[in-house]
Amino acid sequence: MATKYYRDTKDVTGKLLEESYFGVSATRQNKQAMTELFEMLSNGKTPTEARGYLSFEKAVRLAKTFQPGDDPTMPETKVAKDLLNAIADELGIEPDSEEEQELKFYTAIGTPLDIKHGIDAFVEYKGKRVYFDVTKNPSKRFEDSTNERIIMEELPDYGDKTKRAEYEQAFKKYARRAARILQSHSEPTREISQQFDASENLR
Repeated sequence: MATKYYRDTKDVTGKLLEESYFGVSATRQNKQAMTELFEMLSNGKTPTEARGYLSFEKAVRLAKTFQPGDDPTMPETKVAKDLLNAIADELGIEPDSEEEQELKFYTAIGTPLDIKHGIDAFVEYKGKRVYFDVTKNPSKRFEDSTNERIIMEELPDYGDKTKRAEYEQAFKKYARRAARILQSHSEPTREISQQFDASENLR
């Protein structure tokens, strides 16, 4: 379970769903190292002093530094693996190819990217990113996805054999959208980071 590192969350059920899908970046074990990097990125401010906030790109850097696995091309959770494999299929990437090594998954659960910017995970490919936001909130739907951020609704239970086809279809939907986003950018994505960094200037 994610450490209560930046703030408590009332949405325990939703948070557990996010953790089970993508794994946890912020943990009790790496809290000290994460605090030190946070202070370096925030010009010496502690998480408390900064109210847990980092600008978008700095929050991405912190999340990438603290991953539960050693290899972002091979994420640890089933959902993350299935998502990355489905995106690879949509991009036409051959298994064990050099291109496959450029497709990487990162969880942001428990970090400022999650708590302050609403990003649960992201996938990088050739310097481009697509972001994911997992939700149990019925008012947030896949149809609300933007051209950089995909809303992932609760998945059908893979453990239920009668729902496995539905589970796989859901991944095709998300992967198709993600592949379109990754292929549409002519340069590394800046839209979301510019949006949040602009809001930082208002502080």
